[in-house]
Amino acid sequence: MTGNIRRDLVRSRALLVFYSAAYPDGPARSLDLMTAVSALDDRRRMIVVNSEPSARHIHPPPG
Repeated sequence: MTGNIRRDLVRSRALLVFYSAAYPDGPARSLDLMTAVSALDDRRRMIVVNSEPSARHIHPPPG
């Protein structure tokens, strides 16, 4: 992730994550997500959209 992207994430109002069951299968995707989340100063600014009928693939479970 470039410095510009990290800077823009810090300045953004929210991070929108479209998260499917196949997402964790890609190591690069997981690394990008962890890097983006670590750039946020407040995780309440993260919005996760679950495209699956259940939340079994999300850890820790929502709630």
